[in-house]
Amino acid sequence: MVEDAEMQFVVEEPEVGSRLDVFLVRHLPGLGRAGARELLKSRGVRVDGHCLPRGTQLRLGQSVEILGRVPARRFSPAPAPELALAVVHEEAQFVVVDKPAGMPCHPLRPDETGTLVAALLARYPEIAQLGYARREAGLVHRLDIGTSGLVVCARTAHAFEQLTRSLRAGRWDKRYQAVVSGHPPVGARYTWPLAADPKDPTRISVADSDHAGAWQAETEVLAVKPAGSCAWVEVRASRARRHQVRVHLAHAGHALVGDTLYGGLEDRLAHHALHASALRFPHPTHGAPVDLEAPLSSPLIDLLRRLRS
Repeated sequence: MVEDAEMQFVVEEPEVGSRLDVFLVRHLPGLGRAGARELLKSRGVRVDGHCLPRGTQLRLGQSVEILGRVPARRFSPAPAPELALAVVHEEAQFVVVDKPAGMPCHPLRPDETGTLVAALLARYPEIAQLGYARREAGLVHRLDIGTSGLVVCARTAHAFEQLTRSLRAGRWDKRYQAVVSGHPPVGARYTWPLAADPKDPTRISVADSDHAGAWQAETEVLAVKPAGSCAWVEVRASRARRHQVRVHLAHAGHALVGDTLYGGLEDRLAHHALHASALRFPHPTHGAPVDLEAPLSSPLIDLLRRLRS
């Protein structure tokens, strides 16, 4: 199924630096990342009249024209009322939940079950038509499968627009707790640009600043408590795009315990030791700050006890 489309968008201030494929996903509901790749591969997108790679970072005022036919990626997950949902904050505009490690935020296939979106749909059916794609119903941002912690889901179209806009503008404060190898210095600030690993699509790598598909990222170490040869750390990352905290800490020589993808120590923990513990963002209606926290998960508390003993 496809849709005829001839559309034009202009890059606004909050979207400066966004990847072209991410920009398309944001502006074409239901497209999804695979659809964006397909559309770009078919040369159905022009930026200021030119076909550009999907990782191109956009500049203020650029014109993005959709000339081709937009593939429809519209499968909707089935609600799953049997799945537990830890609600941290709930109101008419949005809801914030504490996702457990091991649960995907959304399905990648129509037959995939056990996702956060499926649990949310069972309790908040109004989110079904919101988000970047139907399979991501209402999600304002995501966490890796192995990362636990706070996730924000919009319940209205207005809230989704305002929350994603403030996130892109860097107005969110995201804090994470992790267990890492070694003892990174308090106050360390890692600003290495990141990009998809050309040799392994499951990985993100530190890249040169002039790399075509690289994005800017910043991770700051706020606190450190030694636990034997490892340490509990708290970090701040306002955007925290895909794998950012994991890659920055690993590149600094402090890979997350359990994060074997980036060279972390193997452990009986079933996932990497990372928890999205605190969020501060502007309320989508009146703009006042919303401050929320989620306590460290039991598996990570047990890990710290083992390391300290």
